[in-house]
Amino acid sequence: MMDVLERARATVTAFLSATGAALGAALARLGPLEWGALAAALLLFVLVALLVRARRSDPNQGRPEVLISLGAITASEGFDAEGGVMLPKRYRLKMTVSNLNTYPMQALELALKTPEMALPITVELAAIIPPEGSVVIDEPLPEITGDEGKLNLYLYAANRSGRTYRLQTAFALEPWNERYKISPLGQSVAVTRQLASMGVSRVQERAWREREERRAPSESGAWRAPVRRAPHARRRERAEPERGVGVYDAPEEPLREEAVRGERLSFPDEF
Repeated sequence: MMDVLERARATVTAFLSATGAALGAALARLGPLEWGALAAALLLFVLVALLVRARRSDPNQGRPEVLISLGAITASEGFDAEGGVMLPKRYRLKMTVSNLNTYPMQALELALKTPEMALPITVELAAIIPPEGSVVIDEPLPEITGDEGKLNLYLYAANRSGRTYRLQTAFALEPWNERYKISPLGQSVAVTRQLASMGVSRVQERAWREREERRAPSESGAWRAPVRRAPHARRRERAEPERGVGVYDAPEEPLREEAVRGERLSFPDEF
């Protein structure tokens, strides 16, 4: 066993010695131009390595830093003086969205979902959040069922690789304050490829198609686009002469041979 290890060590030593000698001989034959090219290549390699390291250490290269604060959903009841009845509750969401990045972002959509709700509540947004700035989002909401749930804010960043992001946080009912409190803690940002409203639209479309399939064809309320005739067809109709209503044009029949012979001119035998 020791002999095998000794031979392996000798082989590796001989290989390294031969490689070092060959490399030394090659470097000895290099002239000033070759040394300059080698130094330039090494300098370029170092610069590229520094740029890659700086890019990885840049915090803006990761997920955007966005924060929801001062968020709450309140409900108010109204009274109809003319009808003398209480109006249903009106919910309203108000929160501040802060953009901690050096580039702007746009809020696309807001979605709320509780375990008791079959589909999330979605609200389209168009607020642009400036770099290192904030905006206040104030939107009316339909009735919320349940005591706690998740809030998703969909954002768009033009100069990010992911482009569309989802900021998620939780909200919970505070009966003593008569509101839903949106938590500023435990928020997470993730890349997404679709909005919550896209999933809602698919569910609604599937339900609509099932209803249409159960209905009779004559009762189907499917929307159809109006049929438009091509321009050349309309021109051809205008160019054709109008025919009398109720007039039947029989096709022309070929004359029989007897009729043709009867219509030939006959001359007398003597003049």
